[in-house]
Amino acid sequence: MGQRVAGSRSSSVAARSSTYRVRIERRGGRTVELWVDDTKIHAYEDAAPLAGPDHHLGFDDRGAHVCFDNLKVTPL
Repeated sequence: MGQRVAGSRSSSVAARSSTYRVRIERRGGRTVELWVDDTKIHAYEDAAPLAGPDHHLGFDDRGAHVCFDNLKVTPL
């Protein structure tokens, strides 16, 4: 049985023992997009985006067994 993909309003489900290419992008300074296997599944307009050098990025597995591979974070 799979789990719903975070932030998705569709019926997208993550299946166990499957590999997905997940991409999170910030566009135009305020829009955050979530892509899974090159398909955009969610977009969010951030009214108060973080800016400047003193902010951090984190990942949380919410207790699930997950692996992150080939992680790349690039400056805006």
